Amino acid sequence: MTKYKGKNKNKSIKNQTIFRAKYLVNALKGHDSVTNFNFSERNYYGRVDLDDDPVIPKEGSLVPLASDALPGEIKMVLPFVRDMFQDFRSKFQQAMRIGKLPLDDPFLSDIVAHKAYQNPVRIYNLYIAEVVESYNNEYLSIIDNARKVMNFNDYVKHFIRFIKILGKNFPVTLTAFQKSQRSNVFTDGLTINIANLDCSDDELKEAFFVNNFCINFFLNAAKQYGFAVTKNAPWILVADLASVSTQLYLKKYNLPTVRKIFDNYYTKTYTLDLTLLPSILQRGYNSFCDVRKYEKDFIICKKYTNANNVYRQKVNNSTLNIKYNLNYWLPIYINIRNYEEKMTYTEPEIFRMIQKALSFQNLLDDKRAIRYVNEQFRVKHKFAEGGVAYYAERFKKRRE
Repeated sequence: MTKYKGKNKNKSIKNQTIFRAKYLVNALKGHDSVTNFNFSERNYYGRVDLDDDPVIPKEGSLVPLASDALPGEIKMVLPFVRDMFQDFRSKFQQAMRIGKLPLDDPFLSDIVAHKAYQNPVRIYNLYIAEVVESYNNEYLSIIDNARKVMNFNDYVKHFIRFIKILGKNFPVTLTAFQKSQRSNVFTDGLTINIANLDCSDDELKEAFFVNNFCINFFLNAAKQYGFAVTKNAPWILVADLASVSTQLYLKKYNLPTVRKIFDNYYTKTYTLDLTLLPSILQRGYNSFCDVRKYEKDFIICKKYTNANNVYRQKVNNSTLNIKYNLNYWLPIYINIRNYEEKMTYTEPEIFRMIQKALSFQNLLDDKRAIRYVNEQFRVKHKFAEGGVAYYAERFKKRRE
């Protein structure tokens, strides 16, 4: 009889809540290799570094992962994760040869990688391009809105208004995107999926993993080779960077600490925000100019009316770099980040932050100015609602 019945298709929200709670409390209980990555900051595991900054793997840091899921399909992970997974697979293959494991289990006989690294910049570009397309086709299709957008500066200002209309579930920067549900666990280079199953269906988890004859062997092997098993989707393996088993693989690559891993293999997303977003909005504005090249300007006199065509001018790369430089983007970026962080700063505080950021940019350099802005929001985010620090403070107040 099925014990866990939770799925997104449950008609009753009450029953779904009960089913989900039952799985969360009872499934795979007592196995220290199982981790609930949906709790608090664990949701950001591998996507946020030790400084609490969102990160993505550097280009060129990933290596191919041998997999038989789809012949010819290349899956990528970080080098030490590849080594861990190869040894993990070998253990299962050896166990099958000596008859310790069945030969016909669909997922826990010969282990196969069905999914691994997904490029977060590519996912972000596709996502934000859809948002910009919706902005052009819906918001700017309204004549009154379109008439107010006659240049790139107008386009950017109205885009921010459009984002606020959509709501806070629509991040604008890569930094906010990487911390949002729009991104996913496979953007870290540490995660491997060994089954093409639906994570929303608890019955599948029970049938193929929780009640599987091989489950204890699987969980012990995962721990032995440095993997954490995802509680909500036990077929998803995540390299546990704090595991003693993982340390053996890290030594090969001269990675003595977790910080060294992030320094060597990852890029902080805030360093890319003001490279990616301006280019995306430039393309969106130029596309808008192609569709709506001009507006008619009517001059009404006593006896006649004149109509002149006022043309929009596209923005080329040279204009974007010179006229719309960092001095232009810093105030916009600060306001966007504040919106993405749920308005943690007041208007006077934002004004002072903009002035200080511009001073850093003028007196020092662009990188220092952007780093300063990021530091202001990073500090706030660390103590935001839902984080470990937030819950620790609540528990402390309850005890008091």
